Amino acid sequence: MAVSYVRFLRGTPNAYRNLSVKNQDTLYFISEVNATEGVLYLGDKLITGLDASNINIALENLSNVIWDGGEG
Repeated sequence: MAVSYVRFLRGTPNAYRNLSVKNQDTLYFISEVNATEGVLYLGDKLITGLDASNINIALENLSNVIWDGGEG
């Protein structure tokens, strides 16, 4: 059985907007430099909420993220 992994990247809103292709198997945590909150996308799909009152998540609430040691 093949195992699939989702890649996790973090960056600024400007860097995310400038990506020509948003990989559908990548979680993107997007926040300003030194911010305490951000938004989470899977590819180009916002997954942290459906409206503006529910799109921010606190950095300390991220858990169970497996880091493979690659660049990010």
